[in-house]
Amino acid sequence: MRFRVLVPVVLSLFACTKRGDETRPSSASDSSEVVTELSPSGESTAVARQRASAANASSSLTSPKPASPETAGTIASTPSKPQDYRCGIRNAPVLTSLGLGNLEIGRTIAVVKQTCRVIRDEDEINEGNRERIVTVMIGDDPVRVTVESGLVSRLALRSPRFETRDGLRIGTTLSRLTARGGVRLFEGRDGLYVTLASHCGLSFRFSIPSRETPGKPWTVAHLVQRNGTAVADRIFVSRCTPA
Repeated sequence: MRFRVLVPVVLSLFACTKRGDETRPSSASDSSEVVTELSPSGESTAVARQRASAANASSSLTSPKPASPETAGTIASTPSKPQDYRCGIRNAPVLTSLGLGNLEIGRTIAVVKQTCRVIRDEDEINEGNRERIVTVMIGDDPVRVTVESGLVSRLALRSPRFETRDGLRIGTTLSRLTARGGVRLFEGRDGLYVTLASHCGLSFRFSIPSRETPGKPWTVAHLVQRNGTAVADRIFVSRCTPA
């Protein structure tokens, strides 16, 4: 009786144990089960791939090259001071017997070009002679400069901004100019030229006839009587030649 009862129990236990050891078949509808493939090193393939991708990305980045000493020196260098082309004039230009600022009779044209603003340098034909004429800007006013052998030999001024310390300039009347004494008059093709002993080197031109009648003697008093209100319309600066 006992043997017959025990056998089924043992068989039943055996059957239950066998069924528990069998592999459970996977179901296509069971989405909660994740299959992880391992790499030969024992880590998951997904992790290995992520590490490899990160390594490739870091290796593809090029680190910036350090600046060379030459480049660093160029970057750190201070910009050079801009060239000053004011011709040595800081405030109002003062007209002297030599000229204006650095633009003076006898100065080399090379120095003038280094310190003044030159806008033109060409040869011209004047009364059949070839002359080198350089145009220099003093502020907004042009000054015609005649150059001989590389040196400034003559200036021609037209602006009333250029004034002597005692107030002589373009616009000064003939009567005021001649009242200073030491006057010399010169007849020109284009008008009358007046020089003063006190301003040797300056010539003031007046667009008036220098003589009333050709060949007739004339005097300063006579010219002032006839044209005392005429004004100087051009001033020339040249080398002083005392009388």
